[in-house]
Amino acid sequence: METSDFTYPFKTGNPIYMWKGRLLSMTGRVCMIRIVLNSLPLHYMSIFLMLRGIAHVITSIKRRFLWARTFDAKKICKVSWNLVVREKIRGGLRVGSLAGKNKALLFKWIWRLEDQNIRG
Repeated sequence: METSDFTYPFKTGNPIYMWKGRLLSMTGRVCMIRIVLNSLPLHYMSIFLMLRGIAHVITSIKRRFLWARTFDAKKICKVSWNLVVREKIRGGLRVGSLAGKNKALLFKWIWRLEDQNIRG
């Protein structure tokens, strides 16, 4: 798999690209990132360990959408991304880390396999 495989949903011909961030408030963009952009690679992440390059591409797309209100423009980030991915209780926006979600989904398989071995 290549990193270009994960940039398809964000190309100009795709309906996802038509969602204009400039029409959304900051809260709307955060909800869109949490609901839509985090769920796009979900199937891939539940089976394979995500490559750093792919995680970097998806994270940069999420960053650009949050700060620049579009997928293709670049703008200066207002706060550190490490702060954005934190839980709300810890001062973040609860966007979530792709690496953390990937590890959790992979450990779910290990848990299921071990549980089946114990049950018999």
